[in-house]
Amino acid sequence: MAACIYGEANLDEIAAQEPIEQPYLRALLDVPDVFGQQWKQTSIIDPPQIEDEILRTRLGKVLIAHYREIRLDPYNPKMWIDRGRHFMELGYGELAVSDAYKARLLLDSFLGVYDTAVASSDLDKDSLPCKVSAALAGIVGKRDTGAARESEAGNVSRATWLRQQAFMVMGSALIGVRAYHDAIQVLDEAIMLCGTSEQLQTLCSKAKDESRYMEQSLQARHQTPGHIQQSMKQGGVERVAYLWINPEELGRGKKAMKKVKNKFETASTNATLGPSSVGGTTSDNLGVFARQDILRDELIVIDRSAFTVLNVEGKENCWACSGPLGYETVAMNCCKAKFCSESCKTEAINTYHRVLCDKDFTWLYEASKDADPVSSDMIPLMLMKILATAVQQNARPLKVACVGTLKITYDKQTFSIFKLHDNIVAPVRILQTMGVDVFQDMRFDSWALQTLILRIENNMIVNKEGEVTCVTSCPLFSMFNHDCDPSAKWPASHQGGPVSVIAKRDIKKGDEISVSYITDTPLERDRRPRLMAQIGSVCGCVRCCKERNAALEEEAPPAIELLRLLNGVSNEKGDPENEILRRLRDRYFSM
Repeated sequence: MAACIYGEANLDEIAAQEPIEQPYLRALLDVPDVFGQQWKQTSIIDPPQIEDEILRTRLGKVLIAHYREIRLDPYNPKMWIDRGRHFMELGYGELAVSDAYKARLLLDSFLGVYDTAVASSDLDKDSLPCKVSAALAGIVGKRDTGAARESEAGNVSRATWLRQQAFMVMGSALIGVRAYHDAIQVLDEAIMLCGTSEQLQTLCSKAKDESRYMEQSLQARHQTPGHIQQSMKQGGVERVAYLWINPEELGRGKKAMKKVKNKFETASTNATLGPSSVGGTTSDNLGVFARQDILRDELIVIDRSAFTVLNVEGKENCWACSGPLGYETVAMNCCKAKFCSESCKTEAINTYHRVLCDKDFTWLYEASKDADPVSSDMIPLMLMKILATAVQQNARPLKVACVGTLKITYDKQTFSIFKLHDNIVAPVRILQTMGVDVFQDMRFDSWALQTLILRIENNMIVNKEGEVTCVTSCPLFSMFNHDCDPSAKWPASHQGGPVSVIAKRDIKKGDEISVSYITDTPLERDRRPRLMAQIGSVCGCVRCCKERNAALEEEAPPAIELLRLLNGVSNEKGDPENEILRRLRDRYFSM
């Protein structure tokens, strides 16, 4: 176990010093009972059991030590591999994949130069291969003693061995998050590059066996060929909050909520925000309520968001809200970007445009060209705008204003889709395209990016028409809670533009106004997978319960009375007994 490489005295010294350098890890030290909590893990397959409080305390301190090593030596691939292994031991497979991938990027950059005929003396000393070479030479002996560096041949040998270790961590972690398709591809590449290795061969065989078993399980459940094919290409992680994350970054921030409340009341004459019991009882659990009687077809609010993206590059749409361009198109002098209005242009300039201007993201649009509304394929495109905003405003990504209003539904019964490209490769490449040093800038560490992805997944609106898929994150719209028989509607725009929320029927003053997060889908079993990602559980609205009861009547399985009881459980959280029943319901109906 990685924990064994540090002595207790050394760990205590590191833990005492690092909060100054690592304020985002302060929760591990400043909250007395943090190590007494259950260590919630994201890996689905064989997550380790960490029950002993002393062991959890030690593992937490080791995590801080690994962060320090990376902070001091960011271009040393061994540091990333070590922390990746540690994340696997803690049960955070997605973070382990990210660290191992960064180690591979460092090693590939080095071996691509030093393991070829290219003369290393011609390289800029500040180039990535040179930085990696210096870090590799410092692995033996103390780096601050000025000891003579070993030969480049020694570095190449060491890098070759480390690359195999990175592949091992990456492959093992991908299996842990059930991403067998990605694991097989990664391990096949490892065998090709590193040669036959018993460890790699064994791991690759395990990934293929698990993949076959998964396919057989899906076939046994009579899933459609299309669903099976889609499921086979994606893994999953459980939605849990990382223990060390700043509480203000876990949910809706107070400043962001104050701002969005003022914006909502300015944008709407007949509705306001207020505490809601739908989906929880926490202080950030809000909903939209009628502040006067609202008639059917009456406008409630219009939400125009600059965080809207189409999966077709170069389409004649506004580069901010993605709405159709009118006769009065507003152009930029710096690049080919066009906007539908001055307000959209101003919003883009103030958020992300200076970073995105003239950057080539053709590869990103190409990867999203076949995006499906129920997949995670559009998340990287939304990440592009949000990360650009963080870079332009020199902010932490979870502190960006458009993110602060988005709520994550953390639930052990709900899996978040995981794909190597969408969760790891694309975010890193997006940041590199923007000029961010992903190895040194710890604002964009793996846990922050994965939390950001959860927020997007939980709140994005995705529509598709023909070959064009549109994804939107609307801060005002995200304040409405979901119901499959909603009191308000929002005519879906497949080509972007503002989202208008309109009363679907008469609404009384004080009533909570609900919308459906998805376009009308007649059958509950078809709505279920699309809603699970957004509301964090099986939908407990009256319509869904009624339809599930009807399906149970037809199937008449054993213990039908128990299933009827579970189906009637409310989605309101807070009551421990109700919480147990709700989890049982979600586990059964999500099978």
